[in-house]
Amino acid sequence: MKTAFRRLAARFLEFQTRRLMHHRTFKVVGVSGAVGKTTTKMAIATVLEQKYQVLVQRGSFNDEIGLPLACFNVELPRHILNPFSWIRVLVQMEARLHRPYGYDVLVIEIGTDAPGEVPHTLTYVKPDIGVVTAVAPEHMEYFASLDAVAAEELALVAGSKQALVNHDDVAPQYRQHYVDRMSGGHSYYYGLGKQVDYGLEVVQTDLVAGTTGNVFKKGHLELSKLTFGLYGRHSARAAAAAYGVGDLLGMTEHQLEKGLARLKPVSRAMANSARRLAAPMTTAFTIAMSMYRVASPRMAISR
Repeated sequence: MKTAFRRLAARFLEFQTRRLMHHRTFKVVGVSGAVGKTTTKMAIATVLEQKYQVLVQRGSFNDEIGLPLACFNVELPRHILNPFSWIRVLVQMEARLHRPYGYDVLVIEIGTDAPGEVPHTLTYVKPDIGVVTAVAPEHMEYFASLDAVAAEELALVAGSKQALVNHDDVAPQYRQHYVDRMSGGHSYYYGLGKQVDYGLEVVQTDLVAGTTGNVFKKGHLELSKLTFGLYGRHSARAAAAAYGVGDLLGMTEHQLEKGLARLKPVSRAMANSARRLAAPMTTAFTIAMSMYRVASPRMAISR
């Protein structure tokens, strides 16, 4: 029964998200990958905020429930057993559909726990820029092989208007099959060093002082000895991704430099705050849906 309630919630939230995306005027940046999604997402948002009004999905609750709620900037109710809390969520979503969005760019994670989830998400969320952070073993109880993981995560490349892929953490055979041959010339690579479209060469990295590095675009030095508050080479890749997304969205060198300088580690508390959101769906949602139908009899849920 709990699974049935969750599916009902997911169908309704997907329906509302399709409505939101149908006439959207804002850009969407979607981040997928086996690891590094949250750090990369927050780095992208920090940089973009130097030019745009940005709505960024907090935490890492990125499934069929969390992602639609993030698109509407609505949180799952604290008291999930209270049907009136769900009514409040439904009313908030409906209100947002009938007024200006209020943001220029939406930055979200597109997660997966099983094959087919990323491709399905892309049927109702079409990113302007898709960022793939890594292909690595994940949820292998559901994926038959690493090849299956690659097919899932890299579906974002074909499903986005433009794509930015981590050259360092996606194996050559997957880059060739899903990026180089299938991208139609709309994809770019980011990573460490200068031999990628958007690269960051680490000069030094320190747990307290952060990381200092040189930023390259297509092999040309753009920013020299830039310091930002992230530690480690893995975090430097997130900074390179943020630089690439900002450049693709038309930011100036000054805006990019200012944004990169403001990068900070993702708060552990924020990253874990979404754990409570993964609580099982209950009959409260069904009660809320029934009440909502009474108030809005013409509302229909469709795939």
